[in-house]
Amino acid sequence: MKTFKVILDFRGAQDGVTVTDFKAGEIVEISDYLAPHISDWAEPYDEDAGESPAPVESVRPQIKAKRAAQ
Repeated sequence: MKTFKVILDFRGAQDGVTVTDFKAGEIVEISDYLAPHISDWAEPYDEDAGESPAPVESVRPQIKAKRAAQ
């Protein structure tokens, strides 16, 4: 079994028979049977590394309205 982080919802059969729903954002263990087939929906997850926070984009400053020409 390998650990993956699900990036898109998908359904898969760990044993080739029983279907399981996997939801985006979950950290799950995937069987060696299913692992080679899920690269489009999940990425390998290293438990020791933990998750680094996603970079936060700076908020664009508000544009001031022009004064009416007098």
